[in-house]
Amino acid sequence: MKQYIKIILSPILILVLLFANIGCKSELEEEFDNPNQYEPELNNKISGLFTSQCSEWKVFVKDYGEWYWQMSGFGVMSYIQVSGRYITPRYSFYESYEDLNSGNYLSDQGFTWFNDLYIKNRSWEKIQFFLSKASEDERANSKIYYTLSSIIKDMCTLRCVDLYNSIPYSEAFQGNKGLFFPKYDDPKEIYTTVLKDLGACYIRLEDEYKGMSAVAKQLFQKQDLIFSGDVSKWKKYTNALRLRYAIHLSGVDQEFSVNIMKDVVKDLPNEDYYWDLPHVKPADELPGGGTWHRGMYERTYVSFVPNLIANRLNFGSAKYEADIDDPRLPVLMMPTCFKDYRGVSMNADKQDQAYKDGHKYYPYGNDLASSMDDTWDEKNKRYVGNTKSMWNFSTFMHNNLPVDIFTLAEVDLLLAEAELKFQITGITVADHLKNAVIHSTDFWYAMNGYSNYPEKFDDQEVVDMMRPTKPSSGVIQQYAEMLAKAYRAKSDKADQIEMIMQQKFIHINLLRPYQLWTDLRRTCHPKLEPFTFDSKVMTPMPNRIKYPSSEFTSNTDNYMKVNKEDDFTSLIFWVSEEKKTEGYYRTEDIPFSQKPTF
Repeated sequence: MKQYIKIILSPILILVLLFANIGCKSELEEEFDNPNQYEPELNNKISGLFTSQCSEWKVFVKDYGEWYWQMSGFGVMSYIQVSGRYITPRYSFYESYEDLNSGNYLSDQGFTWFNDLYIKNRSWEKIQFFLSKASEDERANSKIYYTLSSIIKDMCTLRCVDLYNSIPYSEAFQGNKGLFFPKYDDPKEIYTTVLKDLGACYIRLEDEYKGMSAVAKQLFQKQDLIFSGDVSKWKKYTNALRLRYAIHLSGVDQEFSVNIMKDVVKDLPNEDYYWDLPHVKPADELPGGGTWHRGMYERTYVSFVPNLIANRLNFGSAKYEADIDDPRLPVLMMPTCFKDYRGVSMNADKQDQAYKDGHKYYPYGNDLASSMDDTWDEKNKRYVGNTKSMWNFSTFMHNNLPVDIFTLAEVDLLLAEAELKFQITGITVADHLKNAVIHSTDFWYAMNGYSNYPEKFDDQEVVDMMRPTKPSSGVIQQYAEMLAKAYRAKSDKADQIEMIMQQKFIHINLLRPYQLWTDLRRTCHPKLEPFTFDSKVMTPMPNRIKYPSSEFTSNTDNYMKVNKEDDFTSLIFWVSEEKKTEGYYRTEDIPFSQKPTF
């Protein structure tokens, strides 16, 4: 009987073979010129590789499948209460929501960032290879692409550590040296090495740009999708990354991290960084948009806004009240069929009666008239439309959102945390928070402005709700100052970090929920609402994502050295000692208050 062996290649080995093929092909072309094949200039090859890296899915551009699977109701977005279902005991499959051992409930589908680190950043190794073949003039005109490619690879590396902890790094991207099965490195060593590399990249960017010819600079402007050849923005972005990841590291290496923070505060972004993505089809031609928005559009029934966020946007009555409510509320949340704003509770038992009384929902994002229909259906004893708020269809589902690189409000909130813990900015935490509200409001109204949905609808009031007019600067300033005042009144450090993280969840929300997951795991804030189902109170929290199965089959020896932590519950290395025993949940319901309590 014949035997067949099934070979599963790891992403790193695939990358090695791809690179080896490039090397062999290059050698053949050197020996046998092919007059029928166009061979671009080396400078164009290198710049093209950099452009390719910038535009890869899951580097900066988001991925449809990732959002589709993670908005399943059992993904990270649900566990950290960024987006979820309108849950009542009718969903019997939530009985074991806290089961993080079998993997039956936490979905890691769509999480391919381990593979993507090595596949999506293969341009970095190719650029390094081509530079080794370049003349002196070619190197002078092209080495900036290696530095920028390194910055992107570094970002992806640290993002991957935040999800998996130990990963291959020191021996990765070295297939041309015969390293086919790289070892897993200590995650703290990866962090410190990469942060040092980001600092070195920042330093050399200016000189590398000055050393380019005028023609090379013109090419750089065209090939740089992100900043159009503006090196000053690349430097600021690099420092923003250093700030973010130094704060992550600070819980286990304060001295090293604080030195980085002190270095970067002098040169950080002073505007939102994003670029327009060439969409497959515009949102008005393809429902849900042509890129990652479709993942949300096709999972509308799990895009309700949890009270963790909703009750920190809306105070007083369920109606939007400009004098006390967050100015971002109308642009972030979808109005209910009653033309007000109501979040969903994680207490499934508590909201069961309202559901039985007919407060239900239209589960799709394809028909605004049905979503907003407040007609009482006597036959089925229910309201036709949505009685709970989803994320705003115009801002998210039916939009051609640009690619967000780094937002100014996130910089403000990082600085707020850095100032609270290490006093390095010279500006009060309250003022950082105030700036964050203002900059976040600017950002989200700008994002909503990319949409023209609903272009035609017979209820102008609803159209105005979906694409609201930005509040006056006075209204925004008033709310920002109210938030700052509330912060100044708090003396307990836990309450203070709670406010900072509340604002981070409101601002980042669906854009980068895995960044929020990192912040939650390392700070244990904001405190979540306990999940109550059929009288059972559950407080689960996944701490990491499991390695892809291909690592066991193709990199077995190295994988076995880290397999003890290959589960959903092992802690990431940057969790400080004091946080290892702190809970993620509050002991009381998140209040719907008459006045802002934050």
